[in-house]
Amino acid sequence: LQLLVMAACVAALARPYFRTGTPVANQTALILDASASMATRDAEGGSTRFEEARLRAHAVIDSLTPDATLCVIEAGGRPVMRCGFSADRRALHAAVDAAQVHDTGVRMDDAVRLAVSAMSSTAGHAARLPVILISDGAFPELSSAVVDAVAAAPASRFIMVGRAQSDNAGITAAECRAPASADERTLFLRVEHYGSSPREAQVELTCDGAFLDRKTLRLPARAASGEPGFATVTFPIPANRAGLLTATLD
Repeated sequence: LQLLVMAACVAALARPYFRTGTPVANQTALILDASASMATRDAEGGSTRFEEARLRAHAVIDSLTPDATLCVIEAGGRPVMRCGFSADRRALHAAVDAAQVHDTGVRMDDAVRLAVSAMSSTAGHAARLPVILISDGAFPELSSAVVDAVAAAPASRFIMVGRAQSDNAGITAAECRAPASADERTLFLRVEHYGSSPREAQVELTCDGAFLDRKTLRLPARAASGEPGFATVTFPIPANRAGLLTATLD
């Protein structure tokens, strides 16, 4: 599942990955998946995935604080910067409205690199990149370099659209909290489920490929409003354990 690509950004012992409705960072890249699959008409109310993505993007813009800036990138066969970093809400809304679906695949790596380049130019140095990616998840796995760039950011989000009748589930948020004692940290994961019926799932945690733990959780069905059902799971991490943590959902 492509959602796991974002969740695998637990690389830096889990920077948090926020859900829709959490505050947007002061400088954030908004990436709209504009590939052919986004023209599929299976989103809420019979709209296309891209139409739903536009609505979600407008909601993100409306949630911006007065000092926050956003750039809007259309991700298709070739990424297009629809609007550079701006606090002008009217310009940002217009950029989202101008974005169009293309009869192509999507080069999501290139879209994220474009955002990184724009942010680095603005900051004057290599910058951490909070990304809000709105997509149906139907794109190839991101390269490790791109995953690392996103993982270094203090906040990123994956907003899933479409597949209203699917049984898709994925890890959409991760946070590793400061140790309650000198011996242990706690990794919190949020798992969202878009299926119409409850199901069980297993989450396996590894560190540098070595097995650490495996837990089973019960995932509720999505709500009538279309919001996913969700469950949380925690893993204790020894404070002296270093390396790449990877959470996998089965």
